[in-house]
Amino acid sequence: MIAHARKISFLCVVSALFALPLMVMAKGGIAGTYSSIKYNSESGDLSGYEIQIIPVVNGYKAILQLAEGEVTDVVVSDAAVDKDGVLSASFVLRSGAGCKLRAKVMAGKLVGVLSFEKSGDVDLTMPRSIGYWDDQISKVKR
Repeated sequence: MIAHARKISFLCVVSALFALPLMVMAKGGIAGTYSSIKYNSESGDLSGYEIQIIPVVNGYKAILQLAEGEVTDVVVSDAAVDKDGVLSASFVLRSGAGCKLRAKVMAGKLVGVLSFEKSGDVDLTMPRSIGYWDDQISKVKR
């Protein structure tokens, strides 16, 4: 009887371990990388934004990187999606200033607003794509 109970317990644990990634993947409709970072060959500068939305067990994480001449450190925030499908996240930039994201994913694009505490709003329309850095890695000749 004890051996049978152990087998059932083991099967329950294994089933839960397999179900967890499936639950995370099911939430992943908005998950992905959205990037507007571009390289200006004349000035040698990078400009734009890159946002990654990653599903986690209790919601999402959002990763933001800014490029204004050069790239900044990435900042990470918890993110939430409301009943209308609006994604929101609040970041604290390395300067200490706040930045809020409110956006929706529609037709493979992240469309919304980044609101900077010190410099105002920036409208975003960024396609889901491989990120700028992933694209640069893929271009490296081996």
